[in-house]
Amino acid sequence: MWLILQWVSVLAAEHSEWPHHLIKIVVSLLTAWIVIRLAATLIRNPHWSRTVTVAAWIIAALSITDLLEPTQVILDDLALTIGEDRISVLRVIKAGIALAVLLWLAGFASRLVERRLVAMPDMTPSARVLLGKMGGSSCSFWPWSSASSRSASI
Repeated sequence: MWLILQWVSVLAAEHSEWPHHLIKIVVSLLTAWIVIRLAATLIRNPHWSRTVTVAAWIIAALSITDLLEPTQVILDDLALTIGEDRISVLRVIKAGIALAVLLWLAGFASRLVERRLVAMPDMTPSARVLLGKMGGSSCSFWPWSSASSRSASI
């Protein structure tokens, strides 16, 4: 309710042509905080929840204050050139995020395959373990091959 009243005050100040830039930033940051907090509750692992929260909060704050693009330029300018390859801090961050997402997807797929195998009544326990290991290792290998091909194109 309080957030709605804050947005109404921003709209009223905008309509009355009063200076409202600071109020708009504060209300936008408050809105981002609430949305990020609600989204973080959907992540079960406390470590990943905290990591996603901090990353989302940094991106939201930089975006709301119009500092995201200059920050990206600075991070891209911080680069190391090795031969013909240019490795920037921005590219390393993007590759890390892509790797984390792909590893999460591989873990999800591995757990899904494992649950399906456990639910199969006609399969022997040794066959379940064998197929579970094969499915888990192929799911774990998938992000590494995808991430290495992505990092070559980044």
